[in-house]
Amino acid sequence: MSLSNKLSITDLDLKDKRVLIRVDFNVPQDSTGKITNPARIVAALPTIQYALKNGASVVTLMSHLGRPDGKVVEKYSLKPVAAELEKQLGTSVTFLNDCVGADVESAVNSAKSGSVILLENLRFHIEEEGSVKSKDGTKTKADPAKVTEFRESLTKLGDVYVNDAFGTAHRAHSSMVGVKLPQRAAGFLVKKELEFFAKALESPERPFLAILGGAKVSDKIQLIENMLDKVNSLIICGGMAFTFKKTLDNVSIGNSLFDAPGSEKVAGLVEKAKKNNVKLVFPVDYITADKFDKDATKGTATEAEGIPDGWMGLDAGPKSRELFRATVLEAKTILWNGQVSLPPPGVFEFPAFAEGSTALLDANIEAAKNGAVVIVGGGDTATLAAQHKAEDKLSHAPARKSDRKRNFQDYASLNLGLTSDPNRWMRMLENKSFKPDKFKRMHGTEVTVEWLEEDEDAMTEPIVVEKPDGLGMKMPPNDFTVEDVAELVGEETPLETQSKDVATQSASPGWNLGKWADYIELEPAAREKIYNVISLEVTGTKVGDLVLPPKLVRDLDWVENFWPGTRKGKGHAYPKVQLYCLMGVASAWTDWHVDFAGSSVYYHILRGSKVFYFIKPTPANLAAYERWSGTELQNSWLGDLVDEVIKVTLTEGNTMIIPSGWIHAVYTPLDTIVFGGNFLHSFAVPMQLKIRKIEIATQVPKKFRFPLFTKLCWYVGDKYLRDLKAPAGVSYPPRVLTSLLALADFLVSEARILERGSDQAKKEVKDQIPSDRVKDPAAIARELRWRVRLATGNASDDEGAAVKTNGAGVKRKRTSAEAEDERPRFKNFKPRRWDSVVEKSDEGETRVVKAQKPTEADETWKERWVEWSTNEMVSDATDAQVKSRTETIVRIRRTGEGLERQRVERVVESWEWQ
Repeated sequence: MSLSNKLSITDLDLKDKRVLIRVDFNVPQDSTGKITNPARIVAALPTIQYALKNGASVVTLMSHLGRPDGKVVEKYSLKPVAAELEKQLGTSVTFLNDCVGADVESAVNSAKSGSVILLENLRFHIEEEGSVKSKDGTKTKADPAKVTEFRESLTKLGDVYVNDAFGTAHRAHSSMVGVKLPQRAAGFLVKKELEFFAKALESPERPFLAILGGAKVSDKIQLIENMLDKVNSLIICGGMAFTFKKTLDNVSIGNSLFDAPGSEKVAGLVEKAKKNNVKLVFPVDYITADKFDKDATKGTATEAEGIPDGWMGLDAGPKSRELFRATVLEAKTILWNGQVSLPPPGVFEFPAFAEGSTALLDANIEAAKNGAVVIVGGGDTATLAAQHKAEDKLSHAPARKSDRKRNFQDYASLNLGLTSDPNRWMRMLENKSFKPDKFKRMHGTEVTVEWLEEDEDAMTEPIVVEKPDGLGMKMPPNDFTVEDVAELVGEETPLETQSKDVATQSASPGWNLGKWADYIELEPAAREKIYNVISLEVTGTKVGDLVLPPKLVRDLDWVENFWPGTRKGKGHAYPKVQLYCLMGVASAWTDWHVDFAGSSVYYHILRGSKVFYFIKPTPANLAAYERWSGTELQNSWLGDLVDEVIKVTLTEGNTMIIPSGWIHAVYTPLDTIVFGGNFLHSFAVPMQLKIRKIEIATQVPKKFRFPLFTKLCWYVGDKYLRDLKAPAGVSYPPRVLTSLLALADFLVSEARILERGSDQAKKEVKDQIPSDRVKDPAAIARELRWRVRLATGNASDDEGAAVKTNGAGVKRKRTSAEAEDERPRFKNFKPRRWDSVVEKSDEGETRVVKAQKPTEADETWKERWVEWSTNEMVSDATDAQVKSRTETIVRIRRTGEGLERQRVERVVESWEWQ
């Protein structure tokens, strides 16, 4: 049976049944017990709501929190969770002070119909986990008779059992395996995870790699047999690798583990691998020990010389680690299973023999970052990931379920298990408050580059142009229809990645423009679902010929102004994002998002109306958006996590310009056609790069990011450098100089990867460098940065030197004395190169201190903070969270007299007031 076909809660008849649900409410709390992130509570809501909606008489929830080790520990009580659940669920929740016993059974059985009950922490009883381990490592087992009694009491609390706690599903705890009810099913969260595993393991993106560790081959025979029918490559590590090596190559393994019964199966497994063209990868060198102990004497051994008698292999050697890494980075889907007594590929509990395991973990993290799907099994491998706090860097690590977005989530499909009800988006808005729209209304003739250069606030918040006159824009006639779009673009044009089911916010395959035009012609009541076409790009079509973006957009757009004209058009790959046709029907909804790479947007309503909900891209709001994006929090209203939401209504003929980074959601009150487009520009590079970092951090698939972003940045940097070197010189506004420095820093970071990165990372960077223009990327990046610094009054060529600013991220204004020589001019610049540069950064620390927050009315704050006297107690000091890290750069180069060495140490601090 496919994993995705396991029994689901939707397969059960819940009417008048007591539904017992195992949830995962292991939520983070601060020192006061306040819940700091309700994501896991929010994630469970669809399953709870489904049970209530479908007639459950009582919904009883059981969970663990923390590790109280079988004792009642007040800080691990679920009582605060009950209050938060009640808030999120919108209905009363009864909290019981225990999870088993006669009183609990009575309370559940006597509860009124439709009740929701949360039990106290399951792990207050040792019988839940079956055993506990003290700090000194002593293990205490539960009395088997009491375990049976505990499980029987849980079983009495329901008629139907639902598991919605995938994070603990791999553990044989009483609440997982001991509830003996005849009907057992998966909740929406578990169902979603199973569907992911089915997709990843039954139809994996290839190459598909499995990494198997273990003590004995005989324990893994069936798993290896199954994997050899599925994978392209297989890493054999852990203890069983010695059985393979000795059997196949007669390698001396000393006192290392050897599985005699399993060795009889080795030849057959290898023969099957050859038949299926599966590459088998084994360790080729070893870290050895004279005994199985953390304080053992270490040694090394190669495959050729073998491991001497009296010694055993406890870790993979350096050549093996590199071999494993190269194999991992070749794969697109990776299954790493290590639920065995000897962890892969070394004994990671012993620090002296943990390097192999850590190196393999790092390789998998790198693979996940590069877009591979990485699935980590339970047991020791999951523990390893947890110890290194790497669960959120992998696609799935079951020991601790992360709240961050992971690779496996389909960015085009935000369906988190809610029922298909398009009106839920509007119901979510009913009790929300919005700040009045105070955005500027401008005439088209005012929206110019001059406005942007002269007004420091220009393009920092959305503007509305109520009539298109003066924008220098061309649009189709007002009677232009969806049928016209289909006819001019082609009725067979596919819409797989453009059409979205509004109820689920998921991509809807199988659509083309002809089918879409037929759908639009239907009466609203005849439309079974609400769909929304949000990204039909029409460049190069007859519709595209009817559209010309506003002149301001064309003047600013990097693609328009910097991408070579000879490399656009048919047969060339270039960013086509400037001409979109958006078509939505009444009640369509597009959930919260930021346009890719922080690109700005022009948006013209040809027919119909749109309602925008905006969130300003402050650091706190962007951090909230990053936490929310792609996690179970997407079931909730992002507006509850930020300072304010601004509502703007656009009608026919209105045009809006949306600046970089603004978070927004869009509602369509009536059938609407919109023409718009995205553009990157030189007034907002810091924000554009910040959004790109968020996309990487939240693992947005590359196909949903700004196309060819890095290559475009190189074209832009090359052109600005040539302008700066020109004899006549060029003058730029302060905002552009600030942006150019950010661009130069980004390009330097790309150049550093070319100089010091892994082979795979170097290849990815090199592929994005336009060799037709950029011959020496490192020299171009560093010279651009140097010239921009000179243009801002900073002549340093330090790797970390920055633009002199006024403290608000904008270059300070020049005085009249400085204005006489606005622009230094340089010809034939050839920077001196450092022979070696080493950068280090510590992990940093976070602390809370009392300090006075700078205000607009305080004219002395700059002097105070420049002097670093921030710890002085003042009457209005408030708590501030300070994140700090120390960065060190050491660089050397030869000189005529000997050598020059510089050591630069800097402390970087980020302050946020509570």
